[in-house]
Amino acid sequence: MAGSGGEATGGSSGGPPSGGLVTDDFEGAMLDPAKWEIGGNGQGTVELTTEQAHGGQKSVKVTVTSGQKLFINKSVFPLPNGVIHFRVWMRFTNDQWQNHLAFVAAGPGPESQEVRFGGQAGYYHANLAGDYDGLSPNPFQPCDICTPPVANQWVCLRGMFDFANDDARLYVDDKLAVDATDPSDWHSGNGNLPENPTQIGFGWALYGAPMNTVYYDDIAIGYEPIDCN
Repeated sequence: MAGSGGEATGGSSGGPPSGGLVTDDFEGAMLDPAKWEIGGNGQGTVELTTEQAHGGQKSVKVTVTSGQKLFINKSVFPLPNGVIHFRVWMRFTNDQWQNHLAFVAAGPGPESQEVRFGGQAGYYHANLAGDYDGLSPNPFQPCDICTPPVANQWVCLRGMFDFANDDARLYVDDKLAVDATDPSDWHSGNGNLPENPTQIGFGWALYGAPMNTVYYDDIAIGYEPIDCN
């Protein structure tokens, strides 16, 4: 996945480029309603801010005190080959990730059926909510790719969910942090990604983790790998 495929550099005007790619640098006056809707049952806020920015002057600020709060894209669905890729720059203020949290979630809609990227046990992880709440990498075994979070700096996340082949991968600043390609890569369950996905969301979800303030910028979503550049 690294360094190949459809590259995107942000941009908030117009529709998705050819190939189904959606990009946003969040420099407008509000979240683009053609691309995003707010979801999640948690307590918190999703808003544009000038407090932090990776590129330009603005980013999306997500503050969550309980539950899940996301800004969600549905326009890239249905997926022509069952695969979705994303690239996002993210900055968070709390790196205490011992308890479960999530920041990217995709699936058919219900929170209980999501596949997520997030963290637990002090590292980035994938999580299958509908398959025995499996985690990958296994937080209870030695792990060569386990990557700890670092607070108060921008990090590039490149991720992929392959719903057709039950595959999930996440790169943190181009370092492989999640490589869930086989049922044995999950600490429990069968490694089955949800069927019939209809949305992907970015934000924050607390499942025992402390509250956090997170900033998102320069998001790109599509059907091919997307560079950090």
